[in-house]
Amino acid sequence: MAISLKIFADRGAEMKRKYIDVKELLLAYKENKTNILTSEKNITAINEGQNPNIMFIACCDSRTDPALIFNLDFGDIFTLRSIANIVPEYDPTHSICGTSAAIEFIVDNTNITDIIILGHSKCAGVAAMCSHNHDTSSNLSNWINTNKINQKMDAYPEDITNPIDQHALESLIHSYQNLRLYPQIKTSKIQLHAWFYQLESAALKSYEEQINQFIDL
Repeated sequence: MAISLKIFADRGAEMKRKYIDVKELLLAYKENKTNILTSEKNITAINEGQNPNIMFIACCDSRTDPALIFNLDFGDIFTLRSIANIVPEYDPTHSICGTSAAIEFIVDNTNITDIIILGHSKCAGVAAMCSHNHDTSSNLSNWINTNKINQKMDAYPEDITNPIDQHALESLIHSYQNLRLYPQIKTSKIQLHAWFYQLESAALKSYEEQINQFIDL
């Protein structure tokens, strides 16, 4: 049986989901089009090319857009998003992987100084990892099982008590450790960061490798 993220979604009996009609989306685009084309900063980015120095590797979750969380603008950051913000182990056989390709492109072709892996609470992808249901015929199942946790944290932050959120912290550390071993990263001066965003409080934590703990930012 294939893993479905739907079964791990927040279950609020009275949950109200915002429905966006495609026509409304196009109207919003037309209203914003003028703003995009009249901003001097945007025009510069369009005409002179993009050159952000920050890259985010974030989850596909609709609530964790780095540009919105950090109040960023058009052309400010590179963003790579995937289920559960996973960075798989480097594969020397160069099998097809969008994450590896994006990291290689960004590092080799830009002036990036920092890469931030942004994990978050209430992650459906991490919940799927915890289900222990591995169906090799499922792309989703195969993806989340690339991030097998080999080492548990000694202690979790006091305000993170949900087992799935605790697993999300460990998954984030695992991705961080995987990223360090990419050849493009090992030979660069790029600074790596592992940050954890708590949806319910908008709090942000950073992983400190020397003490194997997350601290508040």
